[in-house]
Amino acid sequence: MTNVMKTAAYIVLVVGIIGSIILGVISKSFWVFLLYGLVSFMSCLTWFVLVEISEKIDYISEQIANNERQIKKAMTEEGDGSVSNSKLQLIAPVSPNVGGKWTCPECEQVNSSSQRTCKGCGYTR
Repeated sequence: MTNVMKTAAYIVLVVGIIGSIILGVISKSFWVFLLYGLVSFMSCLTWFVLVEISEKIDYISEQIANNERQIKKAMTEEGDGSVSNSKLQLIAPVSPNVGGKWTCPECEQVNSSSQRTCKGCGYTR
């Protein structure tokens, strides 16, 4: 889905630039060219921001689902529906992406949000 959105953003940018050139030539006004080019750039930037937000939402949803599966698994292993503290410690919490970074639950290494594996211990998030 996000690749489709990125492709659409590039198409909007290219069409906007071509359209701004055509409108600038037709109207013989530099300001029309500049204004239309700026609008197409801003719409493209908005698309990229939406892509980033949707990727973050997908990642957090994946982490929540993973934690739910681990909790259900731990509850079924106990048999009585309770979860021991030792099993809860094995479940990695969803670490907040503050400032585009995440902290590895294994070695506490701070990594950039673009990394899927920890650069300290190789933990895959």
